[in-house]
Amino acid sequence: MHKTTLLITLLLMLLLSGATYAAASGNSEKESEQATEKDSDTGLSYSINRTAMSVHFGLLTTQAFSELYAGPHQFVNAEMVALSLSRELFSVGDLFNVRQLRPLKFEIEGTTALHWGTWHSDHVFVEFAASFNIRWHQFPWNKYVLTTAGFGEGVSFATEKPSYETEINNMTSQWLNFLMFDMTFALPDYPNWALQLRLHHRSGIFGLINNISGGANFFTAGLKYTFD
Repeated sequence: MHKTTLLITLLLMLLLSGATYAAASGNSEKESEQATEKDSDTGLSYSINRTAMSVHFGLLTTQAFSELYAGPHQFVNAEMVALSLSRELFSVGDLFNVRQLRPLKFEIEGTTALHWGTWHSDHVFVEFAASFNIRWHQFPWNKYVLTTAGFGEGVSFATEKPSYETEINNMTSQWLNFLMFDMTFALPDYPNWALQLRLHHRSGIFGLINNISGGANFFTAGLKYTFD
């Protein structure tokens, strides 16, 4: 795909992300009225559903998903930079009236990623991903470092078949399953800004999608901003 077309596509997604945030933030006043109980360490109310935006950069590792825990990792010349916009939907504890589960929240998230590199062959393309996420917000050390851990499951579409996925798995598809695992870390004095470490994963779910059994894994790092 021509680079100019890719840039135009990316700009359109940025505009759509901004419109989504504007619509979501319209409910913030109503939600703030519902916020009564706050976490003793973070000072945050889990009854407030917030919007967040993150930018993260990553490198491809050639190791399979089942081998990611082992090292060292072999990173290759395939890179990505992504913009993600997420919105909290509800607290599980509020939904089921279980106070201990209030730090567990459901989210929706959309991601636009620009991929480029020369491993296996030159490639430049855009990936769009959408997922439902769950995120845990309460850790014993939150008074020192505000920490969250998240998991997301969804769908990924690439504007062209990634050549590096063919090299890793012998075959690929534009449509694949999307998974993410991440953690965020913020200082208590600056709770809106967080360091984000994430695993960005595309795969065929053990052959369920187009008989593709493998996947591609990017380790990414970036910044996440949560709107009040």
